[in-house]
Amino acid sequence: MDQEKEDFPITALHEIKILQGLQHDNIVRLIKMCRLPVENLSRSKFYFTFKFCDRNLAGILRNVQVKFSLGHIKSIMQQLLNALYFIHTNYIIHRDIKPANILITRNDVHKLADFVMQGETEQHQLQLIASLCGSIEPSVWPDVDLLPLYNKMKLLEGERRKVYDRLKPYIQEPLALNLIDRLLILDPKQRIDADNAFDSDFFYSDPPVADLKELLSKYHSMFDLKQTSRNLNHQKSKFLNLPCEPIY
Repeated sequence: MDQEKEDFPITALHEIKILQGLQHDNIVRLIKMCRLPVENLSRSKFYFTFKFCDRNLAGILRNVQVKFSLGHIKSIMQQLLNALYFIHTNYIIHRDIKPANILITRNDVHKLADFVMQGETEQHQLQLIASLCGSIEPSVWPDVDLLPLYNKMKLLEGERRKVYDRLKPYIQEPLALNLIDRLLILDPKQRIDADNAFDSDFFYSDPPVADLKELLSKYHSMFDLKQTSRNLNHQKSKFLNLPCEPIY
């Protein structure tokens, strides 16, 4: 990292500060953090303890046996929107929303995790956005050129909007496609927010919202497959007894 405080990455400090102030069912909960000196190294190792979630959405999607119904997808979307509404009302944005950062408990509670942006640079992120949502320019986002850094960034030009084209092969439900398209509008004045997204016809059409508890109960989590409960308890005991210095 370019800047560190007592050998601790600034980005990690940023995430800790965020998680300390966010207490919500759909946000992963930070229980504690500690530092463990490493022999023969000038730096320490840092350990985070989070509320246990035995699955993430990426792992579930990789399981070809798991088939989500449209009702299941609505449940995932609603819980994700709950998390987004909460952080946005607290003036926080999540810049790396992806299946791997959506954790799921055994009781089908979805939790948003990892508030550290993993992209290369802000410039790179803007290029990715433009390649999907179209060029960032005043014709689609009035007065965007008045923003302080607009003329200091090298933005893609001549890019057309491709949201529908990219998603149509994967999303057959028109109402779902329409909702995602509205969530990805460049102009913030036209873009639907998390609160208003709940009013989308997508959530009020058939089939109704269906939780994933029964579906997921049929499949082992990635932790069940890797270790027995005895081994998990051993690892838990080993970690809790580490002679580390508490930080939080």
